[in-house]
Amino acid sequence: MGDYLIFGILIILLMLSTKQIMAALICTLVFVAIVMLVLKGRKAKVENTTCTLYEKKAVYKTKDKEKVIEYKDIKDIGYYQTFSQKIFNIGDIRIYPDSGILITAAINMTNVRNVKEEYEKVKEIIQKQIVENR
Repeated sequence: MGDYLIFGILIILLMLSTKQIMAALICTLVFVAIVMLVLKGRKAKVENTTCTLYEKKAVYKTKDKEKVIEYKDIKDIGYYQTFSQKIFNIGDIRIYPDSGILITAAINMTNVRNVKEEYEKVKEIIQKQIVENR
């Protein structure tokens, strides 16, 4: 999303610099509408998503699917932030399983608020449960 924001802003600035005010205005309105629709869709997805940490497993549920990873099968946990996510203090927390295709088998919690603090909480819980369940 961050790359698209930068691209949209550059297009608008380019039109303004070439004195195409009407085109810049229309482009700005279309750009803002697209960003709002994307953000509304992401908000709806986040509101319908849960990640519950049970005694022996982590369960990630979205509207369409459910992923379960037992603590004994967790290989790694990490968090990541894109440029735009850093601006808004959000990010993604990923829990990687020990086996399987990491991209499809991982639990990916997207756009988590205060990602560093939440990551530390999740990491502490998971590491504690890994030690207790091995």
